[in-house]
Amino acid sequence: MTRRTSLSRVRRDAGFTLLELMVALVAGLIAIGAVYTISAGSSHHFQEQQRISQTQMSVRMAVEQISLDVQRAGFLGSSNTLRERGCSTPPDGNFGAVQMTDSMDTARLVNASANGVQADRLRLVGNYATSSRYVVDFAVGNTMRVDASTQGFRSTFGIVGTDYSATRFQEVFRAGRYLHITDPDGDHFFVRIVSAAGGTQQVTFTPSLNSGAGGCASGSMRQSFVSPLMMIEYAVVDATTPGVNLGVLFGNAGQQALDAARGTTNSVLIRREVAFDGTPVANTERVVLEYVANFDIDLVADTQLTPGVAPTLVRMNDATATALLTSAPHRVRALQLDVAARTAEQSDRFPFVTRVAGAPLTRYQVQPSLPGAARVRGVNAEVFLPNIPVVRP
Repeated sequence: MTRRTSLSRVRRDAGFTLLELMVALVAGLIAIGAVYTISAGSSHHFQEQQRISQTQMSVRMAVEQISLDVQRAGFLGSSNTLRERGCSTPPDGNFGAVQMTDSMDTARLVNASANGVQADRLRLVGNYATSSRYVVDFAVGNTMRVDASTQGFRSTFGIVGTDYSATRFQEVFRAGRYLHITDPDGDHFFVRIVSAAGGTQQVTFTPSLNSGAGGCASGSMRQSFVSPLMMIEYAVVDATTPGVNLGVLFGNAGQQALDAARGTTNSVLIRREVAFDGTPVANTERVVLEYVANFDIDLVADTQLTPGVAPTLVRMNDATATALLTSAPHRVRALQLDVAARTAEQSDRFPFVTRVAGAPLTRYQVQPSLPGAARVRGVNAEVFLPNIPVVRP
């Protein structure tokens, strides 16, 4: 073995030098750091897209729920009780199938002014309790009995003596709701329910139909039709809204303060029943959409007043729409819904830019002291009102 061969073998057996190890470690650290950075970015992006996707789905489901209720407005009721032929005024005043108050709940939206958003209040009236109207066996004074032998009654409440549900009857004809009674002559009466007796299928109401000089309605009103009417309301609420039992969403005062500091304060769109005097019915609220960013309602109304002439449909918003719903709710043909929700948290990678008037709502600043903005997803929908007939002068 030569000296050169021996030295070569020694070098091969010596392993890596310190310099080579340091270069390898640095290269490894760079590779690991790059992989970590890419992985963290991908994870953050994936989670953000998941939140956005969930927000979009929630808005779509909310609009679908609202649309179903809007399409049922006026069902077996009236588009405008003021125009119905009858001899009495409803105890709580005349009403229409659709009622809207512009910007009534805007204060419930976090930082609404800076984001250029609003929250209207929507009320709908119709038979939301059942799918039928029922035959009157008799109605005298302030008492009415529903004919339990008809198919419509049996399909809703069951057959008396077998599967009849008195509890269901009392729930449908709950105190505070209204009765829409149509007699064989085509007269319409709207009276408030006082109580219901499921055992006898009787309902008491106010005012009395045949009280006073001359009476409002004579006879037993046998073979008249009756439908129960209820008023449902869509409203945006927050932790400060009185009478709303949603503590599980808003938490206690400490949790609310923490949410405000983090920029995760919640505004919630709810659906609930309200009495016809405007008082919310306890324990009827249901969450429709969380982290609401916008709830704007416009009307499509018929402004053509000449009989025999094609309708002129005009989109109305704000004060104009509210005034029309007070004076002529039967002229409303459709509702324009603009519903939006935001992600719960602001993202410092998504800067807030002041919204230009008329521009789409894409970002929302919840807490001005924090960087970034929450992402917004919204749905615009036009919903027609099939249960509101065309009424001409």
